[in-house]
Amino acid sequence: MVSIVDTHCHLDIIQSQGSEIADSLKNAAESGVKKLFRLELILRVP
Repeated sequence: MVSIVDTHCHLDIIQSQGSEIADSLKNAAESGVKKLFRLELILRVP
């Protein structure tokens, strides 16, 4: 099974709550997350 999560938004929320991003990523790895990737979408308005 594959799950895709918008980590940028989630990591911003985690950081704004005073938690360390590194701790969150470590917890994710311990929970079975195998890979993270960054997907960036740039929208251009004519």
